[in-house]
Formats: sequence, C-alpha cells, structure tokens
Amino acid sequence: MLSLEAEKLLTTAGWKLVALTNGSEDSTHKLLERANALEDFGSIFCCDAIQKTKPHPDVYALAKQDVKGDIWMVAAHAWDIAGAACAGLRTAFINKEEKDYLGVYPQPEVVASDLVEAANRIVEG
Repeated sequence: MLSLEAEKLLTTAGWKLVALTNGSEDSTHKLLERANALEDFGSIFCCDAIQKTKPHPDVYALAKQDVKGDIWMVAAHAWDIAGAACAGLRTAFINKEEKDYLGVYPQPEVVASDLVEAANRIVEG
C-alpha cells in the first residue's frame, strides 16, 4: 500500500514517514526502492529484531523510539489499527478492501477510501 501523492502531501506538511512491518527489512527496503518511495521514509522498523509481530504492542513501540509527538498508523487491516490504537498511536483506516470495521476494536480517528484522502485528513488536523 503505497501512494507517492500521499507521501508528498505528508512530507511537505512536515510529517516524518516510517515503515512499520511484519515483513523483513530487506524486502521492505526493496519494495520502497522499487516504488521510488525509499527517500521519503526516515526509518524502517521490522519485527525481526524483537521477534514479535503486529499487533503486539512492542512492535508499535518501535516507532515511538524514533518519532516524537503525534504518531499515526495508517493501515488497511482493522487488526493493525486496533493494535496501534491500543499502543497509543493515532489511527487512520483505509477501507478499500476491508469495508466493515468491527465494533469490538478501538475505532480509528480517520476512515478513508485511499491513502491520499487519509493524508489530507491527517494534514488538515
């Protein structure tokens, strides 16, 4: 899930982008590089180092080590948004594939149909 337009909206507004993934650092680095998005990301955090996977709170804590202030998790999986919310991150849910967000999960602050819409709503505050 990448959008160069959304990345530019956020970085132009002063937001730092980080990748937080259950995938390997090498595969994530290659994915971002192929998408011409690597330069927009300040850090890549992978679960390999701590041997836990999302939605474990320790994974979301990785981003907190590098980012001060508001931290937004933008994701297309409700379980990922729920994990991030429980770990104290602000959340934006992209409902392109998962249309229904379960009521038992903490609700996202932003629900958007795509990354550009989510980025605009985050920038607008």
